[in-house]
Amino acid sequence: MGDEEVSMEKYVAMHRTLAARFESIMPMLTQVMSAEYHDPDVFVNNYGLLFALQQEGARSLKDDEFDAWLRINDPDLRMNIVATGIGIRIFENLLNNYARK
Repeated sequence: MGDEEVSMEKYVAMHRTLAARFESIMPMLTQVMSAEYHDPDVFVNNYGLLFALQQEGARSLKDDEFDAWLRINDPDLRMNIVATGIGIRIFENLLNNYARK
């Protein structure tokens, strides 16, 4: 088996794992965006899980070859990872600025 075939199998496996993980993020993201929380601990727990899952996705994009493969083979998943990361960073910035006041 050549290096290219090994890389392709590796990327397909990474993609499969990442796609499954990101499917689990979407309901949680919707809940964090729209649910009414009566207990702040529930929100913090959900946000922590969302953050950890998104970080996992972001780490995979640091592999330049996988990132290039994903741009071609599943640009929607890649964009979801990037967009979710941007949203999380915006929210964290808001919280950090609010906490300083």
